[in-house]
Amino acid sequence: MYRFLGTTEGSTSARALLQSLCTQIKEIKGDKKELPSSYQKLSAHFSSFLESTDNLIIFLDSLDQVLRKGNILLPEFEDH
Repeated sequence: MYRFLGTTEGSTSARALLQSLCTQIKEIKGDKKELPSSYQKLSAHFSSFLESTDNLIIFLDSLDQVLRKGNILLPEFEDH
């Protein structure tokens, strides 16, 4: 998966980024559940998606564009 961030106003929102990534992962996994609406729950959901998905590479170009917009909660993962 790849995202080019900072190219449009919507692509600099941390929440929009998580929503987009979770939606794509849901489609890949065939998951029909609705995504949470709060940022904190969406972030936790994203973390659980990543922990339960094998062989997934996510490339985020210009992540600094999102980080400069304010607080962003990036999940922490164990090295594998």
